[in-house]
Amino acid sequence: MKIVKLDQRSQEWHDWRAGKDIDGPRITASNIAVIAGISPFKSRYQLWEEMTGRREPDKMNPAMAHGVETEDEALAAWIQDHGDYAQPCCIEHDGIPWVAASLDGLTLTGTKAVEIKCPYSRYGDAPKLWVSAQAGEIPAYYLAQMQWQMFASNGEILSMDFWVYWAGKGIKIPVQSDPLEQQRLYAEAKTFREAVINDDIPATDAWIDAASAWRQAKLEYDMAKETLDARAKDIENLLAANGESSYEGCGIVATKYSSKGAVDYGALFESVKEHHGIDLVMLAEQFRKDDSERFKITLQKKAPAAKASTKRTTEAETEIADAMLQSAAEEAWF
Repeated sequence: MKIVKLDQRSQEWHDWRAGKDIDGPRITASNIAVIAGISPFKSRYQLWEEMTGRREPDKMNPAMAHGVETEDEALAAWIQDHGDYAQPCCIEHDGIPWVAASLDGLTLTGTKAVEIKCPYSRYGDAPKLWVSAQAGEIPAYYLAQMQWQMFASNGEILSMDFWVYWAGKGIKIPVQSDPLEQQRLYAEAKTFREAVINDDIPATDAWIDAASAWRQAKLEYDMAKETLDARAKDIENLLAANGESSYEGCGIVATKYSSKGAVDYGALFESVKEHHGIDLVMLAEQFRKDDSERFKITLQKKAPAAKASTKRTTEAETEIADAMLQSAAEEAWF
């Protein structure tokens, strides 16, 4: 891991997190739970708005201020309990510089770190986090934060302590490195970061699957329709060459016929108004039925930030494409 010498919450620290020295923002441990969709405090969309400059970052609230003010005291208590010195620092992955973390404490050996939480109690009663720590429980969003910190160390940090400090006392819960979970978080972070860089709204997994399947089916449908139209033109040319207006064979009936031209209602309404003084547009409004909901999907020319590629998606793509092709064949008129 690369240790970056920065004072946390300084302007240089904010610039580092924003990735001003690389190709885009760094993904830090404080945001990974949001990206993974398990944070109760913020949504992926809200974080995306922040990282693309559409929303101001959260302001310091009393709970956050309490955590900052108590952090040094809590770290000193952990050092006394653990028996090994540690100090705050910033780190980033050796090979992936946008994978980063601000550690509350890293030991001199570099193999152990501590994540400090100082829960806030406005009325003096035991905070929920303290109660859950007494039961040996760590919220999923904090576990994700710690796994990301260990991932940012490039495997050098082998374990961490979750240290909950309240009312002068601390509870320590050890957490081991989980490489599989770290790879899962990395995949989600990579997709989210691309959405930020490309200015694409981040999607949920279900949306990615559905949108990717629809895009593929739409492309297959367009290609099939182009082929279908070309074959229809061939048949039309055969009818013309043989002087026929209709022909049946091989399971199809081809018919060429004339239809009445469409009425130019705009011109009609203007003529009636001019010659008879009746505004048919206003009159028609009196006979308008209730509004109805419609649904429309538009294919964007720009490629999406993320695509799903799974067996389940492939099967869905095939089913939808087959259904569209069958519908187009049954309803086609030439």
